[in-house]
Amino acid sequence: SFPPIAAHRRALRGESSSYELQWGGRTFQSYVEPLRGLDRQIIGVVGIATDITDRKYAEEERERLVAALETQHARLNAIVESIPAGIVVAEAPGGRVAFSNSHVAEVLRQPLFDVPDVKASAQWTAHQPDGRRLTAEEYPLARGLRGETVRNAEYIYHRGDGTRGWIKGNAGASTEL
Repeated sequence: SFPPIAAHRRALRGESSSYELQWGGRTFQSYVEPLRGLDRQIIGVVGIATDITDRKYAEEERERLVAALETQHARLNAIVESIPAGIVVAEAPGGRVAFSNSHVAEVLRQPLFDVPDVKASAQWTAHQPDGRRLTAEEYPLARGLRGETVRNAEYIYHRGDGTRGWIKGNAGASTEL
């Protein structure tokens, strides 16, 4: 049952095989092949062992970091979903929406459509309190992407269910995201 002996026995029967072995604090990946003579008869075994200790360590570290990142991501999602407001995160500088919570659809009374850039915001219909329609560049999201901090911008939004409602928007840019 010792992997090197079992692999060599398989090779002597004509089967190629591989195994990992820990030896002297290092990890080795070994490949064993049957060695054939000119008449194609098995005359021995040939193998190669590669020290993969650093690769194994890197893979384990990567798995640990991915697990930690998934935990942080789940924690952030839980926090963002618990906030009773619509939250949209867009990538700078273009404005592609990377993330939104479920409250956005509740506020807009429609799902948030694919937003590849700031110009796509023109699909929304909203007006300033004086009745003037907002351009795509005037939405808080676009203003935040330009580096502006927007606080309590109010406008009338034409929601997906045909109703109109006041919406208050805030935005800001972050180099941390």
